[in-house]
Amino acid sequence: MQVVRTTKEIVGFEPAVGVEWDAGYLPHAPAHRRVRVSVRKDADSRWTVYAKAYRGAITLAEHDLAVLDCEACAKALALSVVFPNSRYSCVHHNRKAVSESAIFHGLLSCLVALMGIDASTWATLDEGSRHRCQWVVRLIMNGEIDLLRAIRAWEAAEEFAKELSLSLNEQVSWWYNEISK
Repeated sequence: MQVVRTTKEIVGFEPAVGVEWDAGYLPHAPAHRRVRVSVRKDADSRWTVYAKAYRGAITLAEHDLAVLDCEACAKALALSVVFPNSRYSCVHHNRKAVSESAIFHGLLSCLVALMGIDASTWATLDEGSRHRCQWVVRLIMNGEIDLLRAIRAWEAAEEFAKELSLSLNEQVSWWYNEISK
């Protein structure tokens, strides 16, 4: 397990409000469609972990993963989402690793952002579509598929949906079937 320290412990000063720290991009392979996971200081003792997805230079969607009161906890969560096979913990909070649930929900937010689905659109999806997205994240976390495969299948689903004028729920269903093959 790797321990994450605060900016003040490393460089000796407290970062200003608005400062951002990037944990990295997903997928790790070169990809036209990618998501950046970052931590932003919004106020004293308020750190937002968020994911912002891009296709080339176009922003697809942005999701807040968590708002935490500890910088090291926020950075540990961001790193755990970017590198889900590694474990990160906060130096100040008993060195407990980020929970599997937090990593799962972070990866889910990254995946749906990569699909171009923002929070308001996510809320309109039917339960079956949301369940399919969650199941794909579980497959990614278990190492049965990788994120790049999920992205490629989604891009194929987008093309298929344009040809047949499918709804978003139908597109998610087609995408899930493509991944399940």
